Amino acid sequence: MSIVLPSQCANKANSSTSLRASIVGINGVGKSTVLRKVVDKLSNDYMVLKTGPNLPVYATHNHQNEYSFKWILTAIGFLRALSKRLGLTSLTQKLSNYKSTFIHMVVEPKLAKKFNPEVILGERDFIIDCASSPEIFSEAHKDLDIEDRLASLLREMKGHNLPNIIFFLTAPPSVAAERIQGRFQVTGKEIRRHDNASSLLLMHLKYYQTITAISNAYKARIFILDSSKISPDEIVDQITGIIKLYVEHGPPCEVDEPHYMDRNPDRMQMLDEFQ
Repeated sequence: MSIVLPSQCANKANSSTSLRASIVGINGVGKSTVLRKVVDKLSNDYMVLKTGPNLPVYATHNHQNEYSFKWILTAIGFLRALSKRLGLTSLTQKLSNYKSTFIHMVVEPKLAKKFNPEVILGERDFIIDCASSPEIFSEAHKDLDIEDRLASLLREMKGHNLPNIIFFLTAPPSVAAERIQGRFQVTGKEIRRHDNASSLLLMHLKYYQTITAISNAYKARIFILDSSKISPDEIVDQITGIIKLYVEHGPPCEVDEPHYMDRNPDRMQMLDEFQ
């Protein structure tokens, strides 16, 4: 399916509006590596805001980085690491959730207002994460179905919208688990309990459910890329090219077929492979 450019739409978005994009997916699909390279490439031509929830968060152009609230985020990170070392699981999770909320609600808006970036790009997305794992933001969302959960989150976070473009990176859970194991063998860190194949499969299905709901109800453009079949450099080139295309033509807008989504992201293959 060919990409429908915003310039072909009747109501083209204001070109001064930042294009917001996110790279989402389970651990082990290569999000961090891809994001770092895409930000590096885009910063040659645009002011880019690299946002969270993962650190660091900064605005960059021509490889000159500007930070905000760096010392607060560093302190939160230190406290989280300390609580984790002490085995304070509940406190560790609360600090992680607070960091994500603080970045999304305070740090990112401040940097966006100051630098007016052409592109806001994040590894993961706060609203998508909260919809997929509702305990991050509010336990009250747990009993809602995914559509109502998304609507509730968008109401409660007024002014904080979904990304214009979502890049959903996938890989079979066993492949992702092997990558994580190799990464931790190099660093010497202990593998987290939720980074096994069964937990990764469950998380993938949660993401898939959220992405499907967004595709059905909102105007985000969604691209699914299987990192077990495409090299990291190819993924970087594809994402960079798509973002540049939309920066030049304005953010996506609604057309006759507003949602591009691969309807066959090997979901059943992943289930069969795990079983």
